[in-house]
Amino acid sequence: GTLNENMSWTNFTELSSYGKLSKTSKKPPSDFIDFLVAEEYLEVQGEFRSLSVTEFGQKVLDGDELVFYRKPKNLSKSKDLSTTGSPATGGALFEMLRTKRAEIAKEIGRPAFMVFSDKVLSNIAEAMPINEEQMLEVSGVGQVKFDQFGEEFLEVINQFLGEKENE
Repeated sequence: GTLNENMSWTNFTELSSYGKLSKTSKKPPSDFIDFLVAEEYLEVQGEFRSLSVTEFGQKVLDGDELVFYRKPKNLSKSKDLSTTGSPATGGALFEMLRTKRAEIAKEIGRPAFMVFSDKVLSNIAEAMPINEEQMLEVSGVGQVKFDQFGEEFLEVINQFLGEKENE
């Protein structure tokens, strides 16, 4: 992160890890944080959307659990995002995934972003995984989230692909 005047009181500069990622682009750490939130090691809280460690995440910090993170592959740029989609393009698959996410969130009584964020839905729409192995390659999707919701999202993708074949 960056340290501005409003955060100077934190003394973050005294931490041994301060500045370790200063030569890294923001995307890889951001993707990893999205993964940690998706897998419920971290949670987003409050008005300022701060991160806090969950009970599950504390087990990792205590050395009782391990985190396995597979670096996401670069997605092919050749896919037609007007139909698969991202929030910016409003693709059909992205919208179908958002609808499924809303249904699941309502069923479990949690906010939609707790199922998957828009960014993760966009990643899913762009990758169009058709099985568990491919879904787990998508940035922001880990085993815990797949076990909870993955099959339902794969059904949506397969429905979308079936509709595309019939066009």
